[in-house]
Amino acid sequence: MKPRIMVISGLGLWNYGPRWQVFSRFAQSGYEVHYISLSGDSGRNPFVYKVNIPLFERIRGRVITWFLFLFLSLRKAIAIAKENRPSAIYGYEVFGAVPAYIISKIFRIPLILRFQGSILYPYLGKFSLFLHYFYHVVAFRTPANAVIITEDGTYGESVAKYLGVQENKIRLWLNGVDKGLCIDIDSALAKQRLGLPKSAKIVLSLCRLTTIKSVHRLINAIPKIVENRDDVFFVIVGEGSEKVKLHRLVDSLKVPEYVRFVGRIPHADVPSYLAAADIFVALYDLSCLSATVMEAMRCGKCVVALDSGGTRRILKNQQNAVLLKYSQLQNLPKVLNELLEDGDYRNELGARAREFALKHFCNWDERAAKEIKLVKELIEITGDR
Repeated sequence: MKPRIMVISGLGLWNYGPRWQVFSRFAQSGYEVHYISLSGDSGRNPFVYKVNIPLFERIRGRVITWFLFLFLSLRKAIAIAKENRPSAIYGYEVFGAVPAYIISKIFRIPLILRFQGSILYPYLGKFSLFLHYFYHVVAFRTPANAVIITEDGTYGESVAKYLGVQENKIRLWLNGVDKGLCIDIDSALAKQRLGLPKSAKIVLSLCRLTTIKSVHRLINAIPKIVENRDDVFFVIVGEGSEKVKLHRLVDSLKVPEYVRFVGRIPHADVPSYLAAADIFVALYDLSCLSATVMEAMRCGKCVVALDSGGTRRILKNQQNAVLLKYSQLQNLPKVLNELLEDGDYRNELGARAREFALKHFCNWDERAAKEIKLVKELIEITGDR
């Protein structure tokens, strides 16, 4: 009989994202994967089941959605587990922890908590931590056999320890990066394929357009950059709640001819955008150790980033990137102009970023193998073979 794992999460199992990268490899390794979330249904392995919460209930607030998901996902999980008893269960992110814990107790199976970093670090020691983020706190404090946290610079391991997670249960792991990314993609051909100005230097932003990603910081720098040059073009890739505001900001600054909003793109197009870029910019509030920053480094791109959170754990100022402190953000136009002018230095930083990525980043097969090994060991310890 195939070993089975169940995953309960408020996040969907989207193709090419970190959840898909790991759990599809569980399936390829002989596991039967049952994934319960707020989105999607699938009859293949991984098997995906949707918890239906009406939209009008979701917009009433995340706390209400959290409670509804707790009860509805638990009901669905029990029904599935009775037919296909899991060997282990994941509580993936804050919505999945409590229902997964209850299932682990009912069926006496190991529980793995999985967090993609955390937003809680700035609130440690403050009353608002428990007042506004109680379900985050509950998730981290849920007893588990192992707690896997993405190393994304948001100090998730410090949050876990502060909330009582034993250090020997914590696994702080970077996401994987495709080591074949950008290989054999010519920059000029990528520009041509994407319809970008062939003679312009490309400054790329690739992230969700949400408040914490702060893409407005880059846009606000554009007027001072283009006032004495016309050889630069800004490409903003992504969707999100701030999209309309950012469009209006570009129009108010009278620089629409220098900016293109691309929207959401298939992951297969990411290498082409990275290949076309001369500079990759990330000015995120919590941390700049995102998957796209790691991919930009792997592609040998010059990265300009905000020195937020644990960004400097990977990005080293003047060594493999340019880091700006919050107090230096007014210098962003000057920094970008200098990099646009100095191609040799720009390329040197990109080459060092690529060297660092090759040495320290694993690919998704290697990254998933660590997780599969951990789960296998936990199953064996509980005697479920």
